[in-house]
Amino acid sequence: MASKGPSAPASPDSSSAGGPSGSSNGAGESGGQDSTFECNICLDTAKDAVISLCGHLFCWPCLHQWLETRPNRQVCPVCKAGISRDKVIPLYGRGSTGQQDPREKTPPRPQGQRPEPENRGVRKIIEKPSNEPLTLEVSLLALHYFSLITKVKGNLQ
Repeated sequence: MASKGPSAPASPDSSSAGGPSGSSNGAGESGGQDSTFECNICLDTAKDAVISLCGHLFCWPCLHQWLETRPNRQVCPVCKAGISRDKVIPLYGRGSTGQQDPREKTPPRPQGQRPEPENRGVRKIIEKPSNEPLTLEVSLLALHYFSLITKVKGNLQ
C-alpha cells in the first residue's frame, strides 16, 4: 500500500489522466477516476450502467444477457423483484464512456424517460380542452340560486 494515497487528494483533472487501467478495489473511496460503481452481475466496474427500479446497479450488457437467458422469469439477479428492459434507468455521469467491444451484439441501453410535471390547482382546470368541471360548478350554482329565489317567492305569496 502506498502511504501517500489518503494524504494526496487528486483533483478532477489529474485523476482522469490515469485511465481505467487501475484496479477499482480499495481506490474507490478516494473520489478520483476509480470511484465507480460495480455491476451486481459481473462484479466489475459497471459499463453503460443501468439501475433497476428496486435500486440495484448493473452493466447494461450483463443485464441484457441475464434477461435474454431468462425470458419467462425476468427477475432482479440480486433481490428477485420483477425487472424488465423497459423498467431500468440509465445512469449518466462523469467517467461514463460509450466504448463498447464491437463484437458484443447487445442492443443499446434504453433511453431515459422524462415524465411531464403534473399541473395542479386552477391551472389544471383552465388548461383542459373542455371546462366541464368549471361549467358543472357554475350550473350547480345557478340551479341552487334559482331554487332559492323560487322558494323565497313561494313563501312570500
